[in-house]
Amino acid sequence: MKSYITCLAMLFLILGCAGSQVDSQKIFGAEIRDYGICNINLKETVSSDTTASGGYNITEGVVFISKTTNIPAEKGLSFGIKYVINGEPEGSKVTLKVVAIHPPVKGKTKSSAIVDAKIGTWRAEHYTFNESYEMVKGEWIFQIYHKEHLLIEKSFMVSKS
Repeated sequence: MKSYITCLAMLFLILGCAGSQVDSQKIFGAEIRDYGICNINLKETVSSDTTASGGYNITEGVVFISKTTNIPAEKGLSFGIKYVINGEPEGSKVTLKVVAIHPPVKGKTKSSAIVDAKIGTWRAEHYTFNESYEMVKGEWIFQIYHKEHLLIEKSFMVSKS
């Protein structure tokens, strides 16, 4: 009986320490490091019912080539933001919600995805016009949330080329 109580005490101690590590993570905000038109190195496209196009791209690299908020609606063109989450401890994983608010695409005006980032390490979010129906003119807004808190927002104006 005594060893059972000791095991329970150890388990609570371990769980308590794990919980305090999560509680010690602090997010101070985020900052945009770059934005505009970019080239992507596509790894794969994942199906998702939370996006207007029915999926989202996973990339192995993003290079920003033109810092602009005026985006021509051209098939194959990618645009977005590069940002850093500020907080501590540096390098720790944080789960974010990425939202793109856009003119109606297949009846949807919002696309979203849940992503993992590391505090202090840059990350990029982008949209690529893969299909003609996606090339909708108007304001497109990228938002990054941690839990329910909006960390950053950047808007772009898409126009017919």
